[in-house]
Amino acid sequence: MVMNGGEVNDVLFGENGLVSTLKEGSAIILSATIKPSEAQALGEKLKNTKLHLIDTPESVGFLGAQNGTLTMMAAAPDAVLQKFQAVMGAVSANIHHVGTDAGVG
Repeated sequence: MVMNGGEVNDVLFGENGLVSTLKEGSAIILSATIKPSEAQALGEKLKNTKLHLIDTPESVGFLGAQNGTLTMMAAAPDAVLQKFQAVMGAVSANIHHVGTDAGVG
């Protein structure tokens, strides 16, 4: 989890970024506190890859993540959320599906 849109871009698209190293079919779980327009732009950039984006801001913060009690507001297609439910459930007690497009979370 990184802090802002610039950091997300660096981690994903910078030198040796995740987009160039993740295995096809992997998901990026975007939980950074960024603007909806930034999440939408990331979703657009990732459309030409074989990666999934789950736009999922969370509440309850660091302690919630450590205790597995985060609440996530997740935006991704149903099939993607189902595929990665267990991963998200490892840190979240509540996952609310709020839409399918990046920026909605």
